[in-house]
Amino acid sequence: MNATELKSDNSLMLEAQDGNLKAIGELYDRHQKKLYGFFVRLTNNSFCSCDLTQNVFLRILKFRHTYNPAHQFRTWMYQIARNVLSDFYNSKNKLVEYSNDIDNVRHNEIEHQHGYASREDLVLYRAIGQLSKEQQLLIEMSKFQKLKYEEIALITNDSVGNIKVKVHRAIALLKEKYFEVDRTIDFE
Repeated sequence: MNATELKSDNSLMLEAQDGNLKAIGELYDRHQKKLYGFFVRLTNNSFCSCDLTQNVFLRILKFRHTYNPAHQFRTWMYQIARNVLSDFYNSKNKLVEYSNDIDNVRHNEIEHQHGYASREDLVLYRAIGQLSKEQQLLIEMSKFQKLKYEEIALITNDSVGNIKVKVHRAIALLKEKYFEVDRTIDFE
């Protein structure tokens, strides 16, 4: 099979439902980096993000029979990711307690992912860190993962109209926080 004949995510998931577990390996190869980035930006922790990414794919394997081909695989995957993240936040046995000094963690993560950290990136990540977990999740899904409002609505079990309003409000608040952080940041 050449590059132009790559199977879609949905067809790979259907193969996995039929018992071809190598298809999940291919889905992992395709999505693990974006999913890891999703978790890094929401948890500020690369170690936990690796574990959470693995947990998503373990759940995909375990619950492959529940996949509905009427929906996009990506939507289903992020719904599982959201549940994994929620379980992590609610866990009494967290591996890592979040540091109040998220600035250094976010700065290190940006450098790790991009090989550099601009002042604007640092201001943005500090500002995002001041939003509620729900607002962070909405910005992550809509702006970083580029999910459509319809997909986010399915993932969050909300209406498209509510998602549009919530994303708009989160972005407006992010702008405020960005300018507040920008006035106070000391970038080496």
